[in-house]
Amino acid sequence: GGNGGGGVVLLEPEDEGERASARAARVVALACVRGCVRHGRPQALLPYGEQLLRASLATAASINDPDLSNAGRACAVLLAQLPLLEAGLLVPFLALLKDLSASPSWHLRGCLLPPLKYLIYLGQFAPPSLQPPPQEAIQALLLQLLVDPQLEVREAAMPVVAGYVRLYGPHARRRLLAWADSILKKRKNGGAPLAQRHGGVLGLAALVALAPYDVPSWLPEVLERLARHAQQPQPIKAAVSRVFADFKRTHQDNWAASRKRLTPEQLEMLADAEQPPHWYA
Repeated sequence: GGNGGGGVVLLEPEDEGERASARAARVVALACVRGCVRHGRPQALLPYGEQLLRASLATAASINDPDLSNAGRACAVLLAQLPLLEAGLLVPFLALLKDLSASPSWHLRGCLLPPLKYLIYLGQFAPPSLQPPPQEAIQALLLQLLVDPQLEVREAAMPVVAGYVRLYGPHARRRLLAWADSILKKRKNGGAPLAQRHGGVLGLAALVALAPYDVPSWLPEVLERLARHAQQPQPIKAAVSRVFADFKRTHQDNWAASRKRLTPEQLEMLADAEQPPHWYA
């Protein structure tokens, strides 16, 4: 079980006997969730959906029992696949994830991403009358996780952000680019902390991941922005290098055509950002 208060959850009672009983109860509860979902009886879970999701995510974040943690993570994903729109639970589920994103446990914050993937997909089908708009809540939560203080959470959020933009189209792509620019430009004023700047670079990396085999008209500008941060401190430098290494790997078969979409100045800037430097020449 758990409580509110910014996602702070007591998983393990102090008494050893109570601790064993609590673990056994969680195993049974998680087994019930799996059974109801997989045997076509999700209606039995809907009245308790928010409480079960909170408990499943708290269990997933436990570092004391890997098997129980994996079971909690699997149950959180199953709960995200319930008929949430019909039950009016999409907005409450997103609000719960927002609440848990304030947890001091980075393990818990990282565990929000697997169920969030399913809520992102479901958000496409939300009626315009649904308030607050789930798309806004989804984007805000993703961007928050992309600048999370913990490196592992930021890196895990990047491909989820890419998936979100792929589903929600050019408008989401432009908003992500504007958001990344707003963070990275703060560096000139001595502003944004390293974690935020890294998140901004990961936002640009998510955009590059949208086009693994071609160079659409909007991509050269993104690559140019990324290249400007190639000499920044770690982990930004490693993130930029990883993007260009992946770009090289996925575009090498069609590079003769792809390079024509880049200006000589962009090719030179990319060459400086990638090792070995002669590849783009």
